[in-house]
Amino acid sequence: MACALAQAEPHRLEFLYINANEGTASGGHAALRFDRDVYHFQHVPPGLLRITRDDFPRFRTLYGDAENRSIFVHRIAVSEDTWQFLRDGFNRRLLIEDEHFGQLEGLERDMALLRQQLEQTGKPQRTVEVSLKGAGLYAPPQAGHPGPADTANTASAGLRERIRANLGQAAFDGLGARLRDELAQLQALDELPDPASLDMRRFQPARYGYAERFLDRLGTLHAWQVLARAAPLQPGVLLRPRGPEFALSPARRAGLLAFRNRLENSLAALPSSPHRQWGYALLVGMARLAAIDAALAEGRLMVLNLAAEGSPQGLRREDVLQRAQKEFASALAGLETPSEVDERAYGRLERSANLLIHAGNPTLSANDRLPLLSLLPQRPAPVSAVAPHMPAPQLAGQLARLESAAKAYRDRLAELYPYHLITANCVSELFRSVDAILASERAAGGSKITAAESRRRLGGHVDPGFPNSIPFVAFRAVAAHWNVAETYELPSWRHRKLQDARNESGWLADVRESNVLSASLYRWHPEDAAFLVFTDAQPWLGLLGGPVNAAIGLGQGVAGLATLPWDAGRNLRQGAKGFLISLPETVFMGIRKGSYPEHRSGIADLSATSD
Repeated sequence: MACALAQAEPHRLEFLYINANEGTASGGHAALRFDRDVYHFQHVPPGLLRITRDDFPRFRTLYGDAENRSIFVHRIAVSEDTWQFLRDGFNRRLLIEDEHFGQLEGLERDMALLRQQLEQTGKPQRTVEVSLKGAGLYAPPQAGHPGPADTANTASAGLRERIRANLGQAAFDGLGARLRDELAQLQALDELPDPASLDMRRFQPARYGYAERFLDRLGTLHAWQVLARAAPLQPGVLLRPRGPEFALSPARRAGLLAFRNRLENSLAALPSSPHRQWGYALLVGMARLAAIDAALAEGRLMVLNLAAEGSPQGLRREDVLQRAQKEFASALAGLETPSEVDERAYGRLERSANLLIHAGNPTLSANDRLPLLSLLPQRPAPVSAVAPHMPAPQLAGQLARLESAAKAYRDRLAELYPYHLITANCVSELFRSVDAILASERAAGGSKITAAESRRRLGGHVDPGFPNSIPFVAFRAVAAHWNVAETYELPSWRHRKLQDARNESGWLADVRESNVLSASLYRWHPEDAAFLVFTDAQPWLGLLGGPVNAAIGLGQGVAGLATLPWDAGRNLRQGAKGFLISLPETVFMGIRKGSYPEHRSGIADLSATSD
């Protein structure tokens, strides 16, 4: 048989060096890319270094476009086993670290709730208000019935009767009172985590804290109340597209109906559970039933809106539309096999439909950004509840215990995940993580064994200490020691646009774009310190432009002394930054590129800074 089987494309392992720019990007940055996943370390307050994982297109948009930094890439030749081994190791580190910091966040949520309760002591009606996920899907009681969302009433009413039949009349009538009693009797006397047991190599036992238990029980009570009054959906929760691609054929109607029946069966069984963690599942499930009933009634698909109000913006419409059409067509075709339409298949349909509906908005231009979508509708909303019955001394005592535990926990995290500009930064921790993962395969785990394993798997070993902790030095060290199969550059936004300008105007484009006065690609904005000459495209310009840029920075700083009473020292700080950043330009380090924060609208806030 004269045909060859297509080979799967090998996995991609790449070392990324992101060059410097001003501000938080002044030291360069480094990362490891595993196919679409990019692992890198970021400096976060207060002086900690945390691993994070980004989708590569998002990573490139952040660093290459918003921060206007070129990304230099070494592709590393490794075996399939090594690629998987390293990726699993980085993912394990991420999960362990997220768990460690999640424990601290849990303590902080507990303290916030206890402080609220303490403020309410002595009042006749002690209530607390919390943000509850899923509560914003439904109209509050005083809002009445806002017109076309009455399908929610029908879906909830039918489910309510199924639950009544499952529980029996007496248990059904008493469930609301039992849920309120459980919430009122909730106590805050929790076991607190032991900071001394924290280890970067091991997961910690899960802690089910006071605030989490409170939110779970309140969520369940709130969902039961929504079910009891058959509350309609809030306007805007249900997307009602009109295009022909959303029409339901008989086969697709059958698949949607089959899923609807499975969903109702699973929701009807939730209140029989002894655990009180089913509130959010019931809120989302009832809303999905309403969406499916509306779709079956009108013969066209309707789905819940997965874009939160005021959500950060995602990709450009032009970049998404074609992919959205393909993904939606594939997900919609899946409805034609009713037996295979499960929660995962419906979630894929719901998400792809959202993507297509938002991308197909005719009021958007090709360059407009789409809202980011969640996997499930979040729609948090404030909910008031009667606080659990605890006397003030008990609340104060538990709050004091929590504050002491949280301080000890923060101190331990600072020991485990410290940040230092030279000895513990985005590069050193990247190499240390590689070493730790390789050492984990050998029982001894000594430095000699680690280096030998690194040579076996990667071709060589890169020491994480100085000077390899400097990003551009690390890039050279990887080239010298690891199995580099290819090296290439992903140009920054300005470099890409500058090349387009050269194609149109030749050398005149370089002259025009060499300074901020005549440049057409750059518009000054407050994030950048004042400067005149771009030194990124022609580093030799630093010999002339470096001193000029430094003088301008010094001038801005001197002017900042005069404006100090009015701008809280902003000009003084910007001038000092501009002066210091311009000094390396005189030795052919092209740092001044300008930044383009308008591209940041395409990225959710990282709430962290890169090196």
